[in-house]
Amino acid sequence: MATELTKRLVINALEDPKYKVRTVKGIVRQTSLPDTTVIETLDSLNDQGILVSTSRSRNGQVFYTTRKHYKEFASPIERLSSAFLNRATI
Repeated sequence: MATELTKRLVINALEDPKYKVRTVKGIVRQTSLPDTTVIETLDSLNDQGILVSTSRSRNGQVFYTTRKHYKEFASPIERLSSAFLNRATI
């Protein structure tokens, strides 16, 4: 189970203004948490506004962000298409 500290570290990495979206690998690099802990934490935060993008990185990794961060960084077209798909289209 993810601790409050772990959740805060992951959310801070997701909302880092240097990045529009993050991969698990990027979150691991920033937080120094094990990848299994990051994945578990993302899963536990799923009902708290974590968005999973429909697009992938060049090597197939899933992109994540928070709903708040997405609203700040997504273009109007991205937000509109997201409303239709009910997923972040970043």
